[in-house]
Amino acid sequence: MPTIGAALTITLITIAFLISCCAALIAGFLARLQHADANTITRNAGAAFTSTLTLCMVVMVAAGILNGG
Repeated sequence: MPTIGAALTITLITIAFLISCCAALIAGFLARLQHADANTITRNAGAAFTSTLTLCMVVMVAAGILNGG
C-alpha cells in the first residue's frame, strides 16, 4: 500500500498548505481592516502562514507517530 500512503501524504500536505494560505489571507485582511501599512500586512500574513503550516505539520507527524507509523 505505498501508493495509498504517498497519495494520502500528498493530500494532507496540500490541505495543510491551503489552510495556511487561508490563515495568511485572513491575517492580511484583518491587518488591512486596521489600516495597517504594507509592511505590517506582509509581516502578519507571513507569520500566520508560517505558524499555521508548522502547526499542521507537527500535528500530522504526531498523528503518524501515535498511529504507529
